[in-house]
Amino acid sequence: MNAGSSGSNGQRAERSALQRLISTARAVLAPRDKPENVTPQGSGSLQPSSTAGQGTSLNAMLQQWMSDKSLPLDPVRQTVKDTIWSVLGVQEELQTRNKDIQGLLAHVSWITEQVLARIQAESVPDEATKDVMDSLAKIVSDINQFLQTAPSKGAEYIGTKRAEKLAQFRQDLDTLRIQFLEVRVVYFSQQDAGINATQVASNLAFAEIPPAPSLFFGRDAQVESIIQLLLRDTTCRIPLLGAGGMGKTSVAAAVINNNRIKDKFGENIIFLSCENLTSAEGIIKALAACFGLRHAPRSLSALLSHLSAPHCVLLVLDNLETVLESADIHRVEGFLGAFAQVPGLSMMITMRGTIPPDGVVWEEQYCRPLDRLPLEAARQIWKSLARNEDSKLDELLIRLDGLPLAIRLMASQAKLSEMTPIQLLSAYQKEATRLLKNRGAGRLKSLEVSIQLSLDCRVMTEEPNALQLLSILCLLPDGVPPEVLPEMMSSAMDIIITCATALLQVGLAFREQGRVRVLSPIRDFILWKYPPTGTLLGETGNYFGRLISDYEDRPSFPKQQVEAISAEFGNLSSILIHFWKTPEISKDVESLLWVTSQMAIFSDRTSYGDCVPLLAVAKESLEAIGNRPGTGQVARNLGIMLYLQSRHEEASERLSEARMIFEEVGDPPGVAQCMRSLGDVLYHQERYEEAAEKLGDAKATFEAINQPLGAAQCTQTLGNVLIAQSRYEEGAERLKEAKVAFEAIGNHLGAAQCTQSLGNVLSHLSRHKEAAEKLQEAKAAFDINGNRIGAAQCTRSLGNLLYLQSRYEEAADMLRKAKAAFEALGDRPGMAQCAQRLGDVLSNHGRYEEAAKELSEAKAAFGTIENRLGAAQTLRSLGTLMCMQNRYDDARGYLREAKTVFEAIGDPLGTAQCTERLGHVLSSQSRYEEAAEKFREAKALYDVIRHPLGMAQGTQSLGDVLLDQGLYEDAMEELRKAKAAFEVVGDRLGQAGCTRSIGAALRRQGNFHEAAHMLNQAKEMFESIGDRRGAAHCNRWLGDVLCSEQRYEAAAERLTEANAVFESIGDRHGEAQCLKSMGDVLCAEQRNQEAEGKLQEAKASFANMGNLEDVARCDRSLAKVFSAKNRPAEAETMLVAARDIYMDIKLPKQVEECAESLAQLRHNAVGCPETAV
Repeated sequence: MNAGSSGSNGQRAERSALQRLISTARAVLAPRDKPENVTPQGSGSLQPSSTAGQGTSLNAMLQQWMSDKSLPLDPVRQTVKDTIWSVLGVQEELQTRNKDIQGLLAHVSWITEQVLARIQAESVPDEATKDVMDSLAKIVSDINQFLQTAPSKGAEYIGTKRAEKLAQFRQDLDTLRIQFLEVRVVYFSQQDAGINATQVASNLAFAEIPPAPSLFFGRDAQVESIIQLLLRDTTCRIPLLGAGGMGKTSVAAAVINNNRIKDKFGENIIFLSCENLTSAEGIIKALAACFGLRHAPRSLSALLSHLSAPHCVLLVLDNLETVLESADIHRVEGFLGAFAQVPGLSMMITMRGTIPPDGVVWEEQYCRPLDRLPLEAARQIWKSLARNEDSKLDELLIRLDGLPLAIRLMASQAKLSEMTPIQLLSAYQKEATRLLKNRGAGRLKSLEVSIQLSLDCRVMTEEPNALQLLSILCLLPDGVPPEVLPEMMSSAMDIIITCATALLQVGLAFREQGRVRVLSPIRDFILWKYPPTGTLLGETGNYFGRLISDYEDRPSFPKQQVEAISAEFGNLSSILIHFWKTPEISKDVESLLWVTSQMAIFSDRTSYGDCVPLLAVAKESLEAIGNRPGTGQVARNLGIMLYLQSRHEEASERLSEARMIFEEVGDPPGVAQCMRSLGDVLYHQERYEEAAEKLGDAKATFEAINQPLGAAQCTQTLGNVLIAQSRYEEGAERLKEAKVAFEAIGNHLGAAQCTQSLGNVLSHLSRHKEAAEKLQEAKAAFDINGNRIGAAQCTRSLGNLLYLQSRYEEAADMLRKAKAAFEALGDRPGMAQCAQRLGDVLSNHGRYEEAAKELSEAKAAFGTIENRLGAAQTLRSLGTLMCMQNRYDDARGYLREAKTVFEAIGDPLGTAQCTERLGHVLSSQSRYEEAAEKFREAKALYDVIRHPLGMAQGTQSLGDVLLDQGLYEDAMEELRKAKAAFEVVGDRLGQAGCTRSIGAALRRQGNFHEAAHMLNQAKEMFESIGDRRGAAHCNRWLGDVLCSEQRYEAAAERLTEANAVFESIGDRHGEAQCLKSMGDVLCAEQRNQEAEGKLQEAKASFANMGNLEDVARCDRSLAKVFSAKNRPAEAETMLVAARDIYMDIKLPKQVEECAESLAQLRHNAVGCPETAV
């Protein structure tokens, strides 16, 4: 039921001059678009906008209307003409009058046009039209006379009586509109329905309920909760609150179009748009007209009586804020309270703002504004409307801040313009407001109109400073705690909280996590139309400037300070960008440059926030005013920031540009610093030869200008370059040289960093004891110097060292300590790196769920700080974890994604390592030929970047896969090559691994004596470097060799010894493998009952870890046990289970082997039942 579409009885009149007149007017109106500043509503009504815009529209309409000379100038036509000229004359005279007067005149113009536009020539009796026009003419005359009266010194014009008079005029206009609506629907009731007005009103209104929204996502739970509330036996009062464009009307429409609601309330659903009503009387008369109660002497009483008659009624008042903004607010609240007392009447309102009207006990859970749409709902709207996606879609939607109207408008732009999210995001930076505007549309389709309505409301006009505060808040994307507003804007401290309250009340701002915020699309509009200026802007800039000024440029700083700056980082960047863009920048460029540099230093040290947009704007502004030294400084900082984001090519361009500027202005230290930074970029691109050359040049320059610190830093990085090339001894010598240089100039921090790097070198060389000593020494030095970040890094390195020794419990504890230390410092990259390594430790520990949790946390953290290198490394770890769990498709997906990221950031080493791990996935699936190709591809990549350690690892992997293919001679040759390569680079762990694989190859060839010799040799090597896990695996394989030699007791001893080690280091997978091998030994000894117990225990352990391939191996061994015990049915069950697992994890070779074993088992069961499989 739509209360805005009712009417009264009347007779068809003969065609007359007036009807021809109105037909002509409608013909003029029909083809033209709606006025620029007029807003269409769901019920088909229009809202008045500016006086000037409405006057222009009305004047144009009159001129065309009067152009038909064939129409006689009868009394009614003359009244129309005179009335419109009166309206236009008053407008012209009062262009500069107060806003409330202009609003009244706009309302007069609007109603005049609506009366003319909606009269149907063939349906309105002359007398009724004359009554309407006479009433309108009288109101216009009264208004004209009132406004022509000169203001007095008393309150007649400017005080209370003036406000009352204006309110009375508005009420009279609403009464006239209702009268006109009654005239229309009277005719409809007779011509179309043939029944009384009340019945017709009900039918028409039910048909014109706003349809259910076609694009409606993210609100289902809320809609369902409202429906459940309305379906209760008791009545309820539900407010839907929030900012303009948040989807309040859509939620209401979704509720009232639900079939369960229609079944309960039937035709007693009343929907009234209050947008063009400005008084309580207007609402009462509109509802009275809907029910045919227009002649009742006491409209409210009659209306309440009428609403009490049905068993249940649902009244929906849409856009109620329009009426509440009027001077009639207390009466509005009064009749709402009266409605709330009607038995069987449930009420739902929608209104802008955050506080529902008084007089009604509203449902508590709905008194909070509607939340923003979640990202997934925004994606659904986009996909339903625009249907084009790319990598920047989420970033674009995040910019729209979950505002449904903004999301729909942007999606419409994408559909109409065929622009991609990448293109729209770029355009949004420059013309946000235009992209979110639907020309000629109203509040439901134009964000600009929707926001302007909120700005023009009574609450905002009563707090004129609220708009100034809003423009400042729009500069602060992260919002601000309300309690700091008086300190931030001290000149307005007495009124600032009141202004903030006004913004919250009308929904232009909202509270989130203790902060007052403004939605992004609203910010963009306000900054475009009402940019911040003046004292409040200056005070806000000074407040945030002091915050970053308090930051000290040192390597270690209090967590509280980091958190304070981090919380305001987005606000600081936004304010600085605003100041850089102002024309007055040249007056205080040095201060602005200093603060901007401090932001870059903070971001560098903490890896928090993205300074690139700020630095880019600063560089552009400095170039515009010809400040070359400042441009060079900012260009260098920009290059460093891009380098930290792994945007290496862009970083090189900016650093090269900065170097040229420094050479031009004669700044040798600046030139040297740029060269050192370029060397860092090349180092992280694995372009080691070029990096060494650039760093060598930088070192020479620093030495020439007598800057030993810069020279020592270059030497330190040169050592790291050599280590990355697996030239460990040379790298260590460079680090020792750098350490001496740092000590000579009293730079204890640099010396400690060199000691830390030396510890990491020894760790690479599997010299674990010496490595631990160096790392402890470095940690102590960092502690003495108060460098908590360095100390935390050493703790992390010690955890990694324990991991390499397979001391998983100790490693996990050490990494958790490091993670806690980084957290205390607010160092998010450090925390993420610890989480990643902890995930690797837990993976090897067989604690897959915990590992996945840590790695997911690391991935999210790296994504938040936009560390693509860390994100790629974590994806690689996730791929390895998936492979351990036999989730091969997932493993390939993660590794391919990681490989793509490594390629994108120019990291060939990461690319090669992902390629190698993809080969391991294929090998695990018995796809040996494909795996071998991947290993060869990885070797070629390692060769290109001259990475001997990677070459050795790739060769070892190739040897292992050839061994799995049964190509023993080829495998032995590759493994011997790999072992020799590991010896050259000094990697003892790699040497031990190759020796173990050679032993395995000899065992498979039946050369048990030599196999045992090689495995014992490998065991000793693992023990010498402290790798207990590697030694335990050698013992396990030695147990298999002894079992093959039928030396079962000795085999059991080896397996028991291996199991004890696995248990002590917490290697659950190793324990389960030993149990499985013990079961096989017992089966070979025909101790079948004991064998079954061991194998079932091993199977359960593998199943708990999610290792399906090993579960299948246990099933196959159990099939042998059951067959030996003459239990063929159970043996068959085990083989079928193993085959199904192999099919699920896509191991076709093993599926074939199980099928052959099943065929043999069934054959034996028929022909020779006692034979085992």
